[in-house]
Amino acid sequence: MIGKLITTYMWYFNKKNKEELLKIAAKKTPVYVYDLKTLQREIDKYKKTFKGVKIFYALKANSNSKICRFISQNGIGADVVSGGELLRACESGFDDIIFSGVGKTDKEIELAVSKKIFFINIESFEEFEKVAQIAKKFKIKTNISVRINPDVSVHTHKYIRTGERGSKFGVDSKTAYQIYKTASKEKYLNIKAIHFHLGSQIFETEPYIKALKKIMNFITVLNEGNIRVNTVDIGGGWGVKEGNETEGHAMLYDVIKPYVKDFNFIIEPGRSLVASSGVLLARVLYRKKVDNRYIVIVDAGMSDFIRPALYGSFHPVFNLSYKKNKIKIVDIAGPICESSDFFARNLEIPFPEQDDILLISSVGAYGYSMSSNYNLREKPEEKIISL
Repeated sequence: MIGKLITTYMWYFNKKNKEELLKIAAKKTPVYVYDLKTLQREIDKYKKTFKGVKIFYALKANSNSKICRFISQNGIGADVVSGGELLRACESGFDDIIFSGVGKTDKEIELAVSKKIFFINIESFEEFEKVAQIAKKFKIKTNISVRINPDVSVHTHKYIRTGERGSKFGVDSKTAYQIYKTASKEKYLNIKAIHFHLGSQIFETEPYIKALKKIMNFITVLNEGNIRVNTVDIGGGWGVKEGNETEGHAMLYDVIKPYVKDFNFIIEPGRSLVASSGVLLARVLYRKKVDNRYIVIVDAGMSDFIRPALYGSFHPVFNLSYKKNKIKIVDIAGPICESSDFFARNLEIPFPEQDDILLISSVGAYGYSMSSNYNLREKPEEKIISL
């Protein structure tokens, strides 16, 4: 979590946007602010690169109702992991919905079946039995996919690796075959797809290539058993560097390009769609010198944005109230009663003054959606800068 000065030009450096952000912060901080123009640009990159591929937005990244509505109006589907997200997706106008997650309750499965969603992602044999039982009870033909754990490692934080052996996500190929074979005989189930998801913040294509090769080999085994699957869901996980917009879409498309003539493909971006469009504004409360460094206390904390404390990630910090003060090395800390409540350490910036507004960047994903009321603090508000 070592801090560096921002060098990339982003939407919040635009003079008009900066003035708008300061107006918003003058009313109340901390506050999340999302820029729809940036979000539209990120959406357009995916749609331009992945022509012919169905795109489903992972709501867990940011479930703000206005953000969800905006994304659905772009003709994108929704990937959800709870009953609450499923309802939010329906309310937001998403036409196609995928329901993933390892711990779906009976009530959530009943909701998914009754809504006749695009498909339910199966993550265990017992879950499959439950879905089959509920589909039969409701007498509704229900689309399913099976999430396979391809046992492929990725270079990312250990907490966001999901496709390695021992992961709680997905099933092995033996169990997957058993599920598909049984499903092919079920009156109220329809085999729709096959799915894998490797993790998050992945910046290389090799893991996708390895996983997809394993999936294609498994599809061959299914075909030999007279089970047909022609839709492959490669999940999400493509990375975006903090303080930047998403890049490298064409590299990811090249992974599936050899197969697009024979298979339909689905991709589920979350972070790489919404991260760059969001910022968190915080007010400087106090400064103090501790040994040979300064600690700057702001009014936002890990309850508002937990990624730095949880993952050790650094999200570039910028002083919107910039003054030509002397450059000093500072730590940016929040008010929470936890020693991990820091947004940055060893950050070289012009020394902030009390009441200055600091901007924490790239928080459009897994920011507000992971916030809490820890220490009985109220959650920050969310604001939108329209197109």
